[in-house]
Amino acid sequence: MESGNPRLSRGIIAQLETASSSRHAMLIRDRRMPFRSRLHSATNLTEVSHATQQHVNTGMPALPVRDLTHEWLAQPVRGHALEKTQQLSLVNPEELYRLLQGYPEHERAFLIQGFREGFKIQHHGPRKITNSKNHGSAAKNANIVTRLLSREISLGRIAGPFDSDLCGSIKISPLGLIPKKEPGSYRLIHDLSFPPGNSVNDGISRSNSTVQYENFDTVVELVKKCGRNALMAKCDVEEAFRQLPVHPSDYHLLGFTWMGKIYFDKRLAMGCASSCQIFERFSCALQWLISKYIPGAMVSHILDDFIFVGCAGSSKCWDQLHSF
Repeated sequence: MESGNPRLSRGIIAQLETASSSRHAMLIRDRRMPFRSRLHSATNLTEVSHATQQHVNTGMPALPVRDLTHEWLAQPVRGHALEKTQQLSLVNPEELYRLLQGYPEHERAFLIQGFREGFKIQHHGPRKITNSKNHGSAAKNANIVTRLLSREISLGRIAGPFDSDLCGSIKISPLGLIPKKEPGSYRLIHDLSFPPGNSVNDGISRSNSTVQYENFDTVVELVKKCGRNALMAKCDVEEAFRQLPVHPSDYHLLGFTWMGKIYFDKRLAMGCASSCQIFERFSCALQWLISKYIPGAMVSHILDDFIFVGCAGSSKCWDQLHSF
């Protein structure tokens, strides 16, 4: 089995081949591009919304412009301006809309709306304020947590620090730390299932948190089609949940404390009950795109892991991995 380098999917820069054109469509904004562009230089969410709508005319119907900054200030956190926003997401909604022509319209609209304004975490319970202490796994590894948080803040995925007077206006859930398979690597968890009975996840229904993944039998069938010595490659979307922005109206549900300061998540959290379902809807669209724009594609996925299959002696497996 050939194993793809996960860095190939960093930022999910997808150069999808089209049958009618030799140019590659850029679905994902290249991280190497300076943030200070016409869209990226917007200094608040209202400007981002307007800048997006005034983008080059791609035939995408205009969604209602919503003053996201006003929506944020209408939430319990009042009087605290959002930090300057570089961009809501690395994904280009206009290009995604164009590429998804023929995809089920309700799914297409869901993704476009989400990448333009942020995805709602589908919390419909009472928004009671809580102030939970971090778990021992985080407290005992303060240096590691500080390093991971600093990186997330630098990437614009977490807002803060704010003074502690926000505690009465934002729901504080604990942080935890768990080791990854790679030695010395850790995953920061925002435990939105705590405290039991009054957690963020308690307000997210089962229908918004269950996911039906593709069965691995699909991969087996692809291998059987290719026969003996079939080639396989696997590639995952790096930091998958963190690529998807959260709608500002849910920011106050995603608070946590560290070193006496308040922060909140601006991307889907590892620990949010609806994150898997939301990302899976994006993954299904990615697989559909691969199948549409790469003739004869043999691909399957399970959440953020994409598996490509090709016959022995052919370049099909590598071509699919490279295009992804």
